[in-house]
Amino acid sequence: MAIGQWLGFETEREKTVAKGARVDVVWKARIANLGVVTYVFEVQRRGSLDSLILNLQKAQNNPTVQRLIVVANREDIGRVQQEIATLPESFRRAVGFMEAAEAARAAELLSELSAIVSKLELVRSEFGV
Repeated sequence: MAIGQWLGFETEREKTVAKGARVDVVWKARIANLGVVTYVFEVQRRGSLDSLILNLQKAQNNPTVQRLIVVANREDIGRVQQEIATLPESFRRAVGFMEAAEAARAAELLSELSAIVSKLELVRSEFGV
């Protein structure tokens, strides 16, 4: 969620995005008057890979969903890739993968960057606080 927030997205945790599809994290952006773009994240910690895949397939029914991201360890990513290999190409192409260690590292880097940027005092309160 922190990565999406830093990038300027509205973020939500445990969000229902389509009938029967409750996902771990959603990044959402409104594009002027054109509509909404949504990115869905499922974090695989434990549990059924089949359930994760089915949930992503249901999430794809939401027309605003542009990308479905699986966040997992390398081993689970490989298993998900094997499982979806026979599914429709439109689904396979919509799914992206991020290793959990990469997500954690990105969040750490954002925290460091935020601390550096905050020292610049780019935005000051009108009340001097």
